[in-house]
Amino acid sequence: MRQMRIEKSRRPARHRRYADETAAFPESLDPRDPDIVRAKRLRAAESRLREESQASGS
Repeated sequence: MRQMRIEKSRRPARHRRYADETAAFPESLDPRDPDIVRAKRLRAAESRLREESQASGS
């Protein structure tokens, strides 16, 4: 019999399970999480692009 993969719903890294749960600090998030790694890379790339455009524009 063929096994089917059960799709689990993915929550954002900052999703709160309970309404009264406090916000997660960046230090408490797992730095190995692929979404967090991707976000850090994008943030670094965007800041690099901004710096280069400011340097060439001045």
